[in-house]
Formats: sequence, structure tokens, C-alpha cells
Amino acid sequence: MATKAQIARKMYGESLAYLSAGKKAAVTKAFNAQGTSTPAPRRAARSGTASVKFGRPGVNGVKECLVSDDTSMGDALEQAGLKINKSKEGILAKDTGAIVMYADKVTDGVTYVITPGIDSSI
Repeated sequence: MATKAQIARKMYGESLAYLSAGKKAAVTKAFNAQGTSTPAPRRAARSGTASVKFGRPGVNGVKECLVSDDTSMGDALEQAGLKINKSKEGILAKDTGAIVMYADKVTDGVTYVITPGIDSSI
């Protein structure tokens, strides 16, 4: 990656200090247009895991949990440290509104809402 002084000498044959404001702007533009030599960082693949979120409407926001793909809803809730009264509360998938049973497998990226009044014994 060339410095501004090197670019100024290459473009105009003069030192950067002696250039006019317009020429300095052109040098700066050329300097900023240079690519970086370091590649962009790569994200690690998360194969075999699912990131799920749980929340109750109006109660302390959403809690995110990272679990295995084959984890059941009941196990994911336990891992997240959430206690549910199964006779009074149930779980909905926020994006579809579908009732989720405790034996169902979790889906990556889904937010689950713990709501009262859903018959969870289905």
C-alpha cells in the first residue's frame, strides 16, 4: 500500500506539501481507493448448533440460548434457565404463531414466546 507522499510523487512529480488543495484531494482519493492487504475476517460455521430466543411478553425482554440442533423445546428451556408452569403456559413460535410442544425440536433463529392461556397438553 503506497503512502500519500508516494502517490503524490507518482501522480504529479512533486512533494505532497507543495500541491494545491485540489491536487491534495485527488491524492487523498487515490490513497483511499487502495485495497487493503488483509482479507476480511471469516465467520466460523456453526454446524450442529441452533440459536434460539425465549421471552415472555412484558417480562424482562428476550433470553438467547445456543443449543444442539437435535435439542427438544423442553431441554432448551431448561438450559436457558426458564421455568414454565405447563398447566397455565405454553409456547408459540413468534414468526408463524404456531403452538410448539415441549417434545418438538428447536429451529435455528426462531424466537419463541412463552404465553399464558395456551393449552400445552396438545
